[in-house]
Amino acid sequence: MSTFASILVVDDEMGIREGCRRVLAEEGYDIDLAEDGTAGLAKVQEKRYDLILVDLMMPGIGGLDLIQKIHEIDPEIILVVITGYATIETAVEATKRGAYDYLPKPFTPEALSVLVKRGSRNGSSGSKPSGSTRSASRGSSSWPASEAGCEPSSAAWPTAFSSPTWNGN
Repeated sequence: MSTFASILVVDDEMGIREGCRRVLAEEGYDIDLAEDGTAGLAKVQEKRYDLILVDLMMPGIGGLDLIQKIHEIDPEIILVVITGYATIETAVEATKRGAYDYLPKPFTPEALSVLVKRGSRNGSSGSKPSGSTRSASRGSSSWPASEAGCEPSSAAWPTAFSSPTWNGN
C-alpha cells in the first residue's frame, strides 16, 4: 500500500473522476471526488488530503484559482493539474501557483500511477517543495507520461474513463 492515505480528484468530467478513483483505489488510496472547484474547495475545508488532482478548466472556480485557494488553506498539499488544455504557458502558471506537476489529458492509468507514486515519495520524505519550486525538485523536465515510458492514449483507459468531452476538458 502507498504512503498516501487520502487523494481528492476535482474534475468536471465524471468519466475522469471515476477512472482516477478506480485506478487509485485499486492501489490502496482513499479517494474522494468533487465535480467542480467549489465542491473541491469545500472538501478541502472539511478534510486533510495528501494529494489533489485538479482539472484546469472547470465551471465556477477554475483549476488555477483553486490551486491558489487550497494553498492558502494548506501550503503543504501536493497539487497536480490534469488538463486537456496542455500548453507551456498553463504549465508554468500552474507551477507558479503551487502545482507539483502537470498531467495532460488524455493520459494512461500507468502515467497517473507513476505521477501519484512520485508525489508520494516526495511528500513522505519530508523534502516536499512548496510553491513555485515544486517542479524543479523533480530533477527532470519531462512530463509524467514520458517518465512512465508510455505515450498518453485514451485507448489505454478502462471503459470508466470514456467521456464525450474527453479531449476537450
